[in-house]
Amino acid sequence: MANPHLLFVSKGESASSTRYRALQYFPLLRRNGWQPQHLTDDRSLSGRLRILQAARRAQLVVVLRRPFANPFRSLLAREA
Repeated sequence: MANPHLLFVSKGESASSTRYRALQYFPLLRRNGWQPQHLTDDRSLSGRLRILQAARRAQLVVVLRRPFANPFRSLLAREA
């Protein structure tokens, strides 16, 4: 079985919350067999579709400090 995929969604890589809560752990996650990925929610339709596609492949989706409206949150939960 391939390494499990872990998706983080946040408002951007430069945000301190993203750096402290996710990106700093990527090397550790990789060493322990995970495939972490980070996507930025730019609130565009193409960005949201990209997030949904990545969520389909992920075993776990972590949303960092970005509240989504109920319709998109439901779609994301269904894909993950």
